[in-house]
Amino acid sequence: MDLPSPLRRPRAWASIAYHARIRIPMTAAEPSTADSAFAARLAAAQFFLAIGWTVYVVFLPDLLGRAGIEARWILWILIADQLVFAASDVAFGFAADRMAAAYRRLGRWLLGLTLVSAAAFLALPWIAPVGPLPLLGLIGLWAVAGSVLRAPTLVLLCRRAREAQRPRHLAAYAAGMAVAGCLAPYLGIALKGADPRLPFALASIALAAAVAALVRLPETAARAGEPPRTPLPGRLLVPLLAAALLAGIGFQVHFSINAAPRFLSVAAKDQLPWLMPLFWIGFNLAMPLAQTLIRRWGALRVALVATGAAGIGAAFCAQAGTLESLGVLQVVTGGAWGLAFVALVEWVAEAGSRGREGAMLGSFFAVLALATVARMLAVALQLPGQAPWKDLLPGLPAVLFATGALVLLAMAAAGAARADRNPGP
Repeated sequence: MDLPSPLRRPRAWASIAYHARIRIPMTAAEPSTADSAFAARLAAAQFFLAIGWTVYVVFLPDLLGRAGIEARWILWILIADQLVFAASDVAFGFAADRMAAAYRRLGRWLLGLTLVSAAAFLALPWIAPVGPLPLLGLIGLWAVAGSVLRAPTLVLLCRRAREAQRPRHLAAYAAGMAVAGCLAPYLGIALKGADPRLPFALASIALAAAVAALVRLPETAARAGEPPRTPLPGRLLVPLLAAALLAGIGFQVHFSINAAPRFLSVAAKDQLPWLMPLFWIGFNLAMPLAQTLIRRWGALRVALVATGAAGIGAAFCAQAGTLESLGVLQVVTGGAWGLAFVALVEWVAEAGSRGREGAMLGSFFAVLALATVARMLAVALQLPGQAPWKDLLPGLPAVLFATGALVLLAMAAAGAARADRNPGP
């Protein structure tokens, strides 16, 4: 049918819709302005949290020296930090579940502990000259309070975000960490020899401001009106945690132990700070795909395929003979791990909805912290330079990723994919 020429104009239809008070509802998949604001603030909070960790690692030798602590304790203090993170993740996860129904209360609690953590972090350079006990005590306080920005932040997300938008928010959460990972080598160079007081102050203030902005956003009406659902049995989380631990150790070995020697085999040492971020660039490039893939295929299937792809990428990285091929493979492996990470977190959040997200997410992040501990212990014990580990390391990430993928495959075959209750068509 031919329309009169005025009605061919978009403005005419807009006017008709307005005067008729036609309201076209937003679908669950379409992000609102509030959704976008929440995703951006969530990414900013995780970015500044990760930047703070980088600043801490860069200046820790200097802080310990000022406190009279020998340099040989650096790695053991970092291991202790990760163990504190692991224990706090579980404890704060359970605590967040108890107050998740009161959105504003959860937000105030999260902000309060963040301010405690930021204050402790800011004070570290000032306390270091006082002595070892005050410094170590303050580091412990910072680590415990800072853990509130791991699992409880995602409980806040689960309480606020509509289910169809949750993978998008998780991708933003992961992207914030990944951007900080990209910047970490450059930050280490830029901060070398600097006075630590200014970087610690800036990192503390930025993190506190980002979290304050995050918790100010109100709970969405769409999420607030959803009826409670029964979480899946906790026993279903055990095999997924085993898969996450295997894949997490695979990531740690691939990136933190194997990547630098592999790059140095095909490139000059001064190029290394520019090459290491390639993994995180790939991680970030994959984030826009996360929501679409998870909605279409379900979180468990995406995690299974992406974990297997990370293993294949790691295997090819071990064999790459040129800088170009190694760089491309690092990007691909980073993208695969990024998708696997987001899909695993989405499965855990969905399995816990609604009522046990904190406990399940806390357990998940505790497992990832233990994977970091495993890598640090291996380095502290100098295993990478000893036989037979030296010969096994190139292929170890691929084996770990593949084993994790097999565990996920077993879960899918056993029907655990029913945790993906609302995948898209």
